[in-house]
Amino acid sequence: DNEKATVKGLIARMNPTAKLIDSVYSNVPLEMVLGTGLFSMTEAEKHEGWLQEARIGEHTPETEEYGIGSFTYRAIRPFLPNKFDNIMDDILQKSQAPFDTSNIIRAKGFIWLANRPQSQGDFSLAGNHYSLNPGNPW
Repeated sequence: DNEKATVKGLIARMNPTAKLIDSVYSNVPLEMVLGTGLFSMTEAEKHEGWLQEARIGEHTPETEEYGIGSFTYRAIRPFLPNKFDNIMDDILQKSQAPFDTSNIIRAKGFIWLANRPQSQGDFSLAGNHYSLNPGNPW
């Protein structure tokens, strides 16, 4: 709750008129975010960089600006659940993972586990939090 209050405070300082909605996994009633009438083009135009992202030649891709890279991992064999769990523990605890995990910011996608060969897993990692939920059949 302290962390949530800190984040809300930072948002309020950056945008005092922002409407904040608490949610779990972004689950909110659509009427709270669609057709609210809260956006004002007149107000948006008052901010210095309001169209910078849309103007040709003024956008610096995040990959260049922050040195972000990505890759896709593919394998012909599934992950062994216990080994996957060990790797996740190592990443989250910043301990002895078999590769450099210091620059992993975000990971997401489908995962194939040996003990669930008929189903995808929906995997997401952000910072020191991850989720692995049952997905659709392959």
